[in-house]
Amino acid sequence: MNIPGADKAPPGTEALFHWGLSRLTAIFPEGILLREISDLLGPFAIFGVNDDPETVKRCCVNIESEMPSARLFDLDVYTPNGKQVDRAALGLTARTCLICEQSAMDCIRVKRHSLEVTIDKVHELLKPYRD
Repeated sequence: MNIPGADKAPPGTEALFHWGLSRLTAIFPEGILLREISDLLGPFAIFGVNDDPETVKRCCVNIESEMPSARLFDLDVYTPNGKQVDRAALGLTARTCLICEQSAMDCIRVKRHSLEVTIDKVHELLKPYRD
């Protein structure tokens, strides 16, 4: 999960996280959930897939953009030798900001949005997943 701020698991995070795991399982039914943990950084999982890493990354980017709340996912993909497959290597656009349509990294770098505004947006995105 990609949750800004000190609280890495605000209400709704766990339910959204499990929605994402179910999407991965549906797309990669042969995949194996190797580890699922919640710690101070929030929930995360290690999911093993025996498929072309570039294909897997493209599918993960599709999950991350499936709906507004899915933007809170950060699905990293690694090759068998441990090299991360990133969006740029696939010719895909950079991840957009939670608040605006600019590059998330640019907004973070120039501090375009306050942390308070960003956290408010996270809570808005998580609202459908609260009990």
